Amino acid sequence: MNIAKGATRSKILSLIKSEQATTVKDISDLLNISQVAVRQHVTILLDENLVEMEPIRSRPGRPQHKFKITAEGDEQFPRCYDRISLDLLNELQDWQGSEAVQTLFQRQSERTLQRLTAAAGDDGDVSNVLSLLAADLTERGFMAELCMSDRGTAELVYRNCAACSVAQLHPDICCAGHAHLLGRVVGDENVSHLTSRKSGAASCTVRVKLPSRS
Repeated sequence: MNIAKGATRSKILSLIKSEQATTVKDISDLLNISQVAVRQHVTILLDENLVEMEPIRSRPGRPQHKFKITAEGDEQFPRCYDRISLDLLNELQDWQGSEAVQTLFQRQSERTLQRLTAAAGDDGDVSNVLSLLAADLTERGFMAELCMSDRGTAELVYRNCAACSVAQLHPDICCAGHAHLLGRVVGDENVSHLTSRKSGAASCTVRVKLPSRS
């Protein structure tokens, strides 16, 4: 959904979310636009699964409907996940020290590693683990891309930092932590950073030397 394409749809979505107006008539009255125009905008919001329609009961005459926000529609509004995460990590660091933060990231990496290696199958093929990690990271907003080389290496490229403000102070939350995780699979000496957004590069890149096949 690109709300920027329609300021009116953005206003309609806000009205529905705040429950100031949930029917075509109410929206029409508040925005001073025709009900026909409201229906056109709401149809787009319905098609994009940002709102849903439900009947209004206990009203005589022609069936009436009202609109309510969906979970996907709710995600169109501002969030401060980075800020909350950073505040919690800083609080943990002030309370228990930097080692507690490191331990937290290590525990998270361990769980991720167990999940990915289990999903990769009994053979524990490193390329499968890397593919699964790239897919997992992309799902979490990192836009990760796995580039395999015929020289026995692979590069994990992060096109987007899903937690930039947090990663600035706690790099283990992103590629640094993932490099440590990969080191558990192939050995730390076989993992290296090539580029880093923190150093001004357009993306972060971690290179992995793949084990030779026997």
